[in-house]
Amino acid sequence: MKNLLFQSMMCPICGKFYFSELQEGEDISLLQCSKCGWHYDYEQYANPDLKQGNNSQSVNEYRAWYEKVIAENPKYDYSDEHCPPPTPHQCPVCEKHLFKDLDSFDICPICGWLDDSLMEDEPDRWAGNSNDLCLNDFRNRYLQNKHSS
Repeated sequence: MKNLLFQSMMCPICGKFYFSELQEGEDISLLQCSKCGWHYDYEQYANPDLKQGNNSQSVNEYRAWYEKVIAENPKYDYSDEHCPPPTPHQCPVCEKHLFKDLDSFDICPICGWLDDSLMEDEPDRWAGNSNDLCLNDFRNRYLQNKHSS
């Protein structure tokens, strides 16, 4: 069932995730709370006993399930169980720092590169995006500064 109604709201199950505005072209059926796993469904939200929308359980059933899970494990986080494990990788500029995950958006303490896999995938594009230069130009500047010190 494809739900076409969208309204920004807190997750009705856990209250820990905010469904903000829908981006153009975004598939509403793929919006999901990273804390409890509830798939956004405005019709189910408006009618908490409705089953078989984007979620097989009604909002009331899902909320009861989530309350049971939290009672057993107060630190439960859906994303911990359902997201791939982190993928550490070397800084593509200085190769001396290990980022904890792809697209961590952390900054390398050695060269200043902001970790962005889009810029790594296309090393001659995206200057001015996450970093002031594209990856290849950033590398060149780093190497020039390293050799001139």
